[in-house]
Amino acid sequence: MKHKAILLVGILVTLMLVTGCSTRKNTAGTRFYHALTTRYNVYFNGNEAYKAGLQAQQQGNKDNYMEMLPLYPIGNKETTGIGTSDYERAIEKAQKAIRQHSIKRRPIRKPGRAYTDEYKKWLARREFNPFINRAWMLLGKAQYQKGDFPEAAATFSYIARLYDGQTNIARRQRQMCIRDRLYDGQTNITSEALIWLSRCYSALGWQYDAEDALSRVNNDSLPPALAVPYASATGNFLLGSQRYKEAIPHLEKTARKEKNKQQKARCYYLLG
Repeated sequence: MKHKAILLVGILVTLMLVTGCSTRKNTAGTRFYHALTTRYNVYFNGNEAYKAGLQAQQQGNKDNYMEMLPLYPIGNKETTGIGTSDYERAIEKAQKAIRQHSIKRRPIRKPGRAYTDEYKKWLARREFNPFINRAWMLLGKAQYQKGDFPEAAATFSYIARLYDGQTNIARRQRQMCIRDRLYDGQTNITSEALIWLSRCYSALGWQYDAEDALSRVNNDSLPPALAVPYASATGNFLLGSQRYKEAIPHLEKTARKEKNKQQKARCYYLLG
């Protein structure tokens, strides 16, 4: 680990000297540098704060078993406020990452490069830092867990618009800039944002909007990593709409595959 850290520092210093670190430049080197610093510096610290907030929230949550439990602890009004300082730190770090490392400027087209449809789509994208999407998602999730549902909904709605249409060109981008492999991927960022947007709307009691957000998710192309969040958000929406029978298969799927033991127990309790 020590040797890897030294290597990363060496790479960063080299890139800063050779390419500069300005977001006003869009080259393979600047994309690599800003993706790397976003991931291992600002985002890392913010994500650690977010996880600490989640842990505090789960430990401090107290359910009222005389009423129907909400699927998520944040659904309890008494839980709102637990972990606030951690979530505020996560929000601060996510905003800093976006502010300092977002690359909006389009790259200069290389002479002789084939002007294919895929290349045109890549040039037309609105964000070129290949890891900044995780900072955006961290911002929305922290706002949601803090209980700022309107703010979180606005963030996830913006993410869905910002990355709309990126699914089909993410693979091509990795081929065009192999050093962008450091990022977590943008392939399903729109679907993930819509799933969380549905959760925000459900928390606000806007069931029509929650259903609309879920209907915009391409369920047929969801990766395994989003299967449980999608089933969970769907079950949550149906519970909020008092469509309990329809919610059962979604809760069963969530309960079977949910890795968080406390959340798994909540699902089984609701099914019971």
